[in-house]
Amino acid sequence: MKKTIKIILGIVLLGIVLVASAGIYKFNYLSGQPGYDVDGNKIDS
Repeated sequence: MKKTIKIILGIVLLGIVLVASAGIYKFNYLSGQPGYDVDGNKIDS
């Protein structure tokens, strides 16, 4: 039972880390690109 809980907790934590990493990448990469604002969002003109 404890092994199952550890596996599920590990998968959930891995998912959170992956989502956070994708957000950080989007922010850092896109904020430096032309046509994007400092938050990494596309500027509609």
